[in-house]
Amino acid sequence: MSKLLLSIFFVIFFINGCDVSNKIENNVIKKKPSFFTKKSNFMLLNFDSATEKIISKILKNNNKFAFKNTLFFIDLLENNTNILINTEKLTDLIKNKFVEKNNKINFLKKEIIQKNKKKLGLLKIKNTLDTSTAILISRNNNVNYYLHSCISGKNEPFLLKIELILVKTGEIVFMQKEKFYW
Repeated sequence: MSKLLLSIFFVIFFINGCDVSNKIENNVIKKKPSFFTKKSNFMLLNFDSATEKIISKILKNNNKFAFKNTLFFIDLLENNTNILINTEKLTDLIKNKFVEKNNKINFLKKEIIQKNKKKLGLLKIKNTLDTSTAILISRNNNVNYYLHSCISGKNEPFLLKIELILVKTGEIVFMQKEKFYW
């Protein structure tokens, strides 16, 4: 009799314990981590520095990539890391670095990109586009250069890679990798 009572007690305890842990897990999953934590701000500074170095090399005076009214298509940053980052904010940071260095550059607007994705049936794709699709969108909008960026690595240092592709030919005219730390 006491074994049966003890078994029932453990079953009830187990069921209540699972219910509590599910509530805790649901609360944790609902709260997405913010990109701007103290550690992330440090990462942002390191990313900012790495981006600055690469864009400075792209826009050197002897490079012909940035003459008046050059149109760029900068796709969403590709995240190949094991950390959660806000790729839209980092992509905007890359665009802002270009504008700081050279205000003659124009960017393909998000609305135009969305319109082209809709035409191609790719509106549901929120991530980066593959290179051939991005070049197709670029050609349809008379873009000069397509910029593909990617963060990779599972441990520190992480690696930022930026490729500048001439849309007319599909040739990678500039590629640079820069390490940065978390």
